[in-house]
Amino acid sequence: MAPSESERAERHARALAATPFPRPVTIVVANPKGGAGKTPTTLLLAGALGQARGGGVVAWDNNELRGNLHLRTNHLGNTNTVVDLLRAMPQLTLPDARVGDVASYLRPQLSGQYDALVSATTTYTPIEAAHFAQVHQLLYRFYRVVVIDTGNNEASSNWREAMRAADVLVVPIKWKASACNAAVQMFEDLQNQGPAARDLVRRTVIAASNGPGDIDKEFEDKLRPYFTDRAGAVVDIPTDMHIAEEGPLDHAALQPSTRRAALELAAKVAEQISNSLKGQYA
Repeated sequence: MAPSESERAERHARALAATPFPRPVTIVVANPKGGAGKTPTTLLLAGALGQARGGGVVAWDNNELRGNLHLRTNHLGNTNTVVDLLRAMPQLTLPDARVGDVASYLRPQLSGQYDALVSATTTYTPIEAAHFAQVHQLLYRFYRVVVIDTGNNEASSNWREAMRAADVLVVPIKWKASACNAAVQMFEDLQNQGPAARDLVRRTVIAASNGPGDIDKEFEDKLRPYFTDRAGAVVDIPTDMHIAEEGPLDHAALQPSTRRAALELAAKVAEQISNSLKGQYA
């Protein structure tokens, strides 16, 4: 029997998500509103890319302190954070450093085939622009795709460095005023920051995910055209009780429709990256 239209679409999405890029790439997940879904979106995307690409993906919580990535990932006994990684940087940047040396500071997420680098959870050690550059350069040495979860402070230097490093921007929203309005304000600020920032807005992918009872349909009807007119794509992720439970996100525990939507998100992101890189590597 020939594959169905749905199966053909899924195969196409998986092929896009597995697109080989000519260099390591950075995906930044950002929305200044806390609770907009940045961390679960980061992990859904990293897992969909990791599964499609067979690994080579890292999710990094670029938060000044106590981001949520450590709560939403399985630690498997590894309690290291980005602060520990920075302390070990002199050894990890040696010419003979191996991926296994770096991996001991990250959490492997087996069902999603990606690794996770979490933010500091106890001691306040501000992560600033210089730290961002060190960690970013190190991850580029060992990973092909870096997915960055951001904090809520647009003025922080590490947040700004992440935006400058972004090949594509993913903006998680919920169809309600608080999450959407913060995203709109961020879009408007980026539009006023010059050609590079405006170009980043055009290759943004909106990830709309809602918990139980989150959707304000009237507000969605009003705001969806704003995002579809400005961003590269809008992907809807269905409500999933495994995500809503707010524990570690296990890709094997997601509903099939959620995994399919995460794959679609990965495909749209990869497509935007490919389009962006064509001019650089023509």
